Amino acid sequence: MKLDKAPDLESTIQQFEDFVLKHWIKPKAQLTSGHPETLWQQALNNKGWSTPDWPAHLGGTNWTAIERYHWHKVTCQARCPPGDILAKELVGPLLFSFGNSQQITYLDGIRTGTDIWGLARSLGNHAVSPLHISAGTTKLLLILEQSAHQSSLALAHQPAKVLGQPGPLINTEFELLGHSNQAHRMMKAVQLKYQPIAAICRTAGAIDQLALAITTHSTTSQEQQVFAEISIAQHGIEIYCQRLLATEQTELMPLVTRAARKIMIKIKTLEQSLAGYYGLTAATEPGSNEKETPINEFTDIFQYCEPLDLFDSFAE
Repeated sequence: MKLDKAPDLESTIQQFEDFVLKHWIKPKAQLTSGHPETLWQQALNNKGWSTPDWPAHLGGTNWTAIERYHWHKVTCQARCPPGDILAKELVGPLLFSFGNSQQITYLDGIRTGTDIWGLARSLGNHAVSPLHISAGTTKLLLILEQSAHQSSLALAHQPAKVLGQPGPLINTEFELLGHSNQAHRMMKAVQLKYQPIAAICRTAGAIDQLALAITTHSTTSQEQQVFAEISIAQHGIEIYCQRLLATEQTELMPLVTRAARKIMIKIKTLEQSLAGYYGLTAATEPGSNEKETPINEFTDIFQYCEPLDLFDSFAE
């Protein structure tokens, strides 16, 4: 759905802010009937704004890249529920780029927020390992790895059954997406054509929350310096991102995504440092868990990293 007629970008941004105020900020503050996150998703569905980065004929908005950037910026600043990022930014583009006529119908569940997708990988046809599984997961994207650059993508409709399968996977439990042994090429194609513009905006939102934590904790000079470096890096990449979008040089957007990923990892590392003992990401043997657990690209990978930029980590 297009925006209401607006003479300039400033008016467009004002429409975004008004929408967020009406459908997220006020309902959340007033505790109206219904869950605020559910009401927000319903409002997005009614407006046609739930998947703004998709092609218009599949539920996108026809906004320009810079308009989509400001939409994500406004919603991230207001801490609006992002929905299923994995489904919207990775699974959806894969489906409408390479899916068959039946698989395309799965887009409806992503757009309306009724389906939650998970990600898992396996070596050959054995040993499924979940990468990103959350409560309520209804469908699964499987990376079936044979060898370097020889991996396939598959869809599973019963995640719990597939993940609980001991030994070899049963082929009837999933369906291949696109041509076999083309996972790396498919991921690359999607990454280049449908860059996650929201990446840098989510990082900005995380920095805002980190700033609040800084004010409520006793911080060291080193922690303050790290926060300053993060803020400077964020400011620089935001300017670069806006210039790319304004000049329609979207082929360079993966650089922004990678920079956002690195910034997010630094943010989470600093958050853990501020939280101290209670911020540990995993329990260890008694007496050995006083040290911080390093945050890296494989620590709760989808919380810290952008979906479309992940495949390089284990495909190259």
